[in-house]
Amino acid sequence: MCIQNLANSCQQLQIVFLRRCLNLTDNAILALSDRCPQLRELNIGGCCKITDKSPEALGQKCRFLKCINLSKTMVTDNGIISLASGCCSNVLKEIHMDGCINLTDEAIEAVLNFCPNVSILLFHNCPNITEKAREALEEMVGRSTQMKQITWTIY
Repeated sequence: MCIQNLANSCQQLQIVFLRRCLNLTDNAILALSDRCPQLRELNIGGCCKITDKSPEALGQKCRFLKCINLSKTMVTDNGIISLASGCCSNVLKEIHMDGCINLTDEAIEAVLNFCPNVSILLFHNCPNITEKAREALEEMVGRSTQMKQITWTIY
């Protein structure tokens, strides 16, 4: 409820760090996406109760979002696809999704296909991401010099 109150009273928020808030839920992020349209950076890494609802809402409503940390959340491919294909797709520059155990190659391919300005992409410790993601990355890096940092683990 505190984050919802914050979103109501501080609608010009641009940078929000809520990393490792273990009790943070999608409701808080939905409130931020609804009431803080200027949101540019959001760190909810380690917030283990966050699901696809959060990146879906951010993708629909936060057109200025340039940096998102979703690491160690319960997000799946559907959430990343919604975020990557949403209204912030051309603005996103940095995406952290390391330690997201539900992600597969589809999430990486969505980011590479829909987010042309991503320069930092972190997805290490995602056990369902395979060699296919590396191949997609190689192809994308061959087309662009935007990428500055990539980290991943192939299992």
